[in-house]
Amino acid sequence: MRFDNYDDIWDVKTRPHHFHVRRLQSVVESPMSGEPNHDIPILLKKILDSIKK
Repeated sequence: MRFDNYDDIWDVKTRPHHFHVRRLQSVVESPMSGEPNHDIPILLKKILDSIKK
């Protein structure tokens, strides 16, 4: 999964913020806002959760 706020072709409520789902040509909404103090804890949790799998 990767996060970006660049392309605006995806129809999600959080546009331009979204996650690209690995191996799929789709995106999901993102709780990230582009503000590091808000986003880094979210990103860290996603990384730690993926390591635990």
